[in-house]
Amino acid sequence: MLRTRSNGPGPLTPTQVLWERMNALVRRANLRRLAVSLGVTAALTLVLFGLVLGAGLVSGKSMQPSFQDKDIVLFSRLGKCGRHDVVIVRTDSGLIRKYVKRVIGMPGDTVDIGENGVTINGEALDVPCAVGATRDTGALRYPMKLGEGEYFVLGDNRENSKDSRVLGAVKEDQIEGRVIAVLRTNR
Repeated sequence: MLRTRSNGPGPLTPTQVLWERMNALVRRANLRRLAVSLGVTAALTLVLFGLVLGAGLVSGKSMQPSFQDKDIVLFSRLGKCGRHDVVIVRTDSGLIRKYVKRVIGMPGDTVDIGENGVTINGEALDVPCAVGATRDTGALRYPMKLGEGEYFVLGDNRENSKDSRVLGAVKEDQIEGRVIAVLRTNR
């Protein structure tokens, strides 16, 4: 049985049959390449966001003026955090909650909160982006010596923040990562 042209009447020549078969194979190969590319892209995205990067949402006013409610933050899961870094903190008290906070106390530091504000190892803490007075909530005793793998975190909006003054020292494994970028959603 002779094949006919898909775009017109009449039988196909052997050369035309070969060209049509070759075009069909190329289309299938392109679809395979596309499927493989999409699969590899999806796998790399899962690895990237599962092991290297993460995203979070700022909820509330505790980090104002540096971060606003509903800002989206991108954080790195790699490396250690340092003093003044903004981090994503996971709390395990009942419900798992995540907070965006600033590291002010590092392992081995002595943190004190008193009438003169915050001191770290006897020196006044200077965080230019912090607003409001940093008051002792009465939940902890000061001065507080941080142990190995413990961090003290505060919100930049000191009068409106649930932070280490309430939650206590944050363990290293509770820090999910260090904020590296922010996407402003409400400006």
